[in-house]
Amino acid sequence: MEDITIVGAGLCSSWHLSRAADDAIRSARVVFCSTYNTGIADHVRALNPTATVRFSEENEYQLRMYRPDMYRRMAEVVMAAAGGGPGVVVLAPGSAMVVDLVTQFVLDGARDAGLRVRIVPGISSIESVLAEVEYDVSGGLQVVLAQKLVLHRLELNPSIASIVLQPAYFDTLFFVGAPQSVEGRFDALEQQLARTFGRDAPMALVITPTEPDGAASVFWFRLGTLGRLRRALSPRHTLFVPPERPAPTDDAFAARTASWEECLSRVEVDSRGTILQQKRREIHAGLLDVPPELQADADTLAERWRSRQR
Repeated sequence: MEDITIVGAGLCSSWHLSRAADDAIRSARVVFCSTYNTGIADHVRALNPTATVRFSEENEYQLRMYRPDMYRRMAEVVMAAAGGGPGVVVLAPGSAMVVDLVTQFVLDGARDAGLRVRIVPGISSIESVLAEVEYDVSGGLQVVLAQKLVLHRLELNPSIASIVLQPAYFDTLFFVGAPQSVEGRFDALEQQLARTFGRDAPMALVITPTEPDGAASVFWFRLGTLGRLRRALSPRHTLFVPPERPAPTDDAFAARTASWEECLSRVEVDSRGTILQQKRREIHAGLLDVPPELQADADTLAERWRSRQR
């Protein structure tokens, strides 16, 4: 059993919990729930009557609280619970890996303490927004936190769709609830988006349901009018920006993908022209028969990535 299991609990009460999430709850000793997921604590108690149920936000989310410190405290409570033994489950609202500093702080603390952590993916606002606007992600998608978009002056690719997370909190690290905004508050965000998109570029503010029978809200507007929506923009909104112009097409590559003869020229066939298939174990086992120097480089790159995440 893992010391800590962080579960993406989705956005809609307990309805988005997966079978893997329920299995983790059944074997848990302590379960941290979020008040964002209405009614989820009752679901936990029904699955595991012996588990201790706690709320992650207890004594937190007070006005003027510095959010990074708040999330660090929430992670420290989880770490303290894990110090009492394995079987700690954290039900993170949405996805455990999408804009969730608590998860990152728990991972950091677990590495230092030598604790085992498992992450169970869940539905986030990203999948929910894509469903509401009916966008096929295979056309390309870039996802960025609104604050990082402005902070690092990131320029988006106008040929693929964008999701900008938490636009209503782009300019502060403090918790301010769902405040009314003064005129000009969103100018910096609008100006950064205008480095890529024209003022007439269409985009949508999306709110996805948090109750099983709830309705979504999708409001389309033009970039140049973002500031005029200051009284309507809330922390629940996610910004969706469709491609402003189509990506160029490589005609030669298009012809290649539409040709069976070209396809056959790039796969292995036997003397009778039968396409040779990989064995099932090879498909599910990852990469096999990797040259030793490439495996060594892979190990180095993996460790470098883990170090960057700490």
